Amino acid sequence: MRWSSLFIVMGMLAGCPGGPAPVPTGDPNDRDGDGTPTAQDCNDGDADIHPGADDTVGDGVDNNCDGVDGVDADEDGFASEASGGDDCNDDDDGINPDGVDFGWNEVDEDCNGSDRHDWSRLGTGHFVTCGQKSTGEFLCWGADTNGEVSNAPTGGEISSISGADGYLCAIVDGAVVCWGDDTNGMVSGAPTGTNFAAVSAGDQTACAITNLGAAHCWGNDEFGQITQIPVAELNDIDVGDTHVCAVFDIGGPYNSTCWGDVGDPQNPQLTDKGPPPQGPFRQLAAGENHTCGILTDGTLKCWGQNTFGQASPVNRKGPYTDLAAKSDYNCGIVAARIQCWGRNVAGRNEAPDFTAINVETGFNHACALNGQGLMFCWGDNTAGQGDVP
Repeated sequence: MRWSSLFIVMGMLAGCPGGPAPVPTGDPNDRDGDGTPTAQDCNDGDADIHPGADDTVGDGVDNNCDGVDGVDADEDGFASEASGGDDCNDDDDGINPDGVDFGWNEVDEDCNGSDRHDWSRLGTGHFVTCGQKSTGEFLCWGADTNGEVSNAPTGGEISSISGADGYLCAIVDGAVVCWGDDTNGMVSGAPTGTNFAAVSAGDQTACAITNLGAAHCWGNDEFGQITQIPVAELNDIDVGDTHVCAVFDIGGPYNSTCWGDVGDPQNPQLTDKGPPPQGPFRQLAAGENHTCGILTDGTLKCWGQNTFGQASPVNRKGPYTDLAAKSDYNCGIVAARIQCWGRNVAGRNEAPDFTAINVETGFNHACALNGQGLMFCWGDNTAGQGDVP
């Protein structure tokens, strides 16, 4: 074979797929002969490394000169999923594993597999559930017999949500806003002003406390739920069916009280609800004919009617961090897990096993938030009150 023919064959092989790598040309502007000028080639000594080259994650080599091992078309520092990386959208530099998921926009900005649907507030009525999204939007779902869903506020700064039979209330931008059934003036009787911190709705009476701890109650006063309000600074308030309980802003073992239909205070062991036992308490939860409370050391005490074990929690030692009561059952958060006790109707005592920070009880359903803002509901769902959006 002539030398000229040999050179022609070698040249043809060099340009064919699967042939030998290009022979360095000696061209100072493209030393590895890959067709990319030296100024644009991140490794001009290797013809397999240049912009546009195939780059698959895992070999530790930036073959396509985009700064990462793999393809990074949007230059956000993360290789695309198509090239073996973790960037779920390589056309948008705001979407990657370090992205901020704003939530509720059907976009998975942080590439964790789903759009963030997190909640900052939670409240329950008898057959309805309400919550505030991280975006500020306020939603209710479930029974709408009295406008509990359709008449709910749509936004604002929500600091408290509570519901009972046919109506709900919330603190919206410091004001008490109630909607739904107005029997006993539960809606129209709400106090005015924008200095309120918390609200609690009972079946016949509702109460709210101001930023300074003053209590205001409205609705049915058959048992003195309104006229017997203590003149004191309160930290916490909860309304049951016909009685109200509150925690004073003071220390000491007797820092709580209950009023309304509490039975005979001279014989508390024979009464349905009775006065609170010795504390000091941090939070109280009033049911229909019983009350439970978390002490400042995280332990739990319950008193009142115990027909269904609603005043006999399995775990009294805790530590409890949140508590809710309705009718003849309770749910509390102990060691970051939910425990429910009392009368078990429609599975309302059968809480799922997850880390929780807030729990609320409806008539036959309950809901809770976890530390990531996810909401879980269990129990009765006949009105869709457990179908979290």
